[in-house]
Amino acid sequence: MADETKPKPEKTPAAEHDDSITLSAALLAPLNAIFEAQVHAARAFLSFILQMGFRHQYTKEEVAELKKDKAKNKELLDDIEEEKNASKRISELEQKADLTDKERRELMALKIKWDDLRMQKFNYYDDKGNVSSYFIPNLAILPIKPLGVQNANFKFELNVKTFTEDFNQMGTVKGVSGARPWYLIKPKRITGEFGKSEGNERSIKIEVNVGTTDMPFGLDKLLTTLTNNVNVTPKI
Repeated sequence: MADETKPKPEKTPAAEHDDSITLSAALLAPLNAIFEAQVHAARAFLSFILQMGFRHQYTKEEVAELKKDKAKNKELLDDIEEEKNASKRISELEQKADLTDKERRELMALKIKWDDLRMQKFNYYDDKGNVSSYFIPNLAILPIKPLGVQNANFKFELNVKTFTEDFNQMGTVKGVSGARPWYLIKPKRITGEFGKSEGNERSIKIEVNVGTTDMPFGLDKLLTTLTNNVNVTPKI
């Protein structure tokens, strides 16, 4: 039997949620969102370059996953096996000291079809009726222009709730007692709540302008190299 004389713990109401936020955190939030957007945009651009310009390299784990349903993935598995055999043949031909004309043409045909760099083939007839084949990398003929955030504006209202003199300086000098002040007037840490804006309880207005940015130097050099090395051979 429970001891009813023992006092029961008093139920205290849950602590109310504190909606206050520092001014620095409020300013950092939209800036951080813009930085994250730039990172994701850069990753998406890189993914576009890799998918359009280079052949996908299947890992052992991906091949094993495809083999779990061989009937469904038969065509893709056949391509992977053919690419594997082609790579082996390319290695054999490249190691030979002297190639016959037939072997040289075979090596070029294998590289064009199975090389990591994706290429397009165009046949050209000159005024004498001779046929030549042009092999142009995809990246050399694609309209590539990276996009990025050029500028951003945001504004909000912060209703000041409290402010404090306890301001932690970001850096100090080792071996020196106390911090060397970098300010003329001692700053205060402000906390508050987002004010109402156009009927919304809380809001931050952000205006982001997106435009073309400079081509990364490495990508620019790659595209220039690919464009300057377009292959022209007798028709294959």
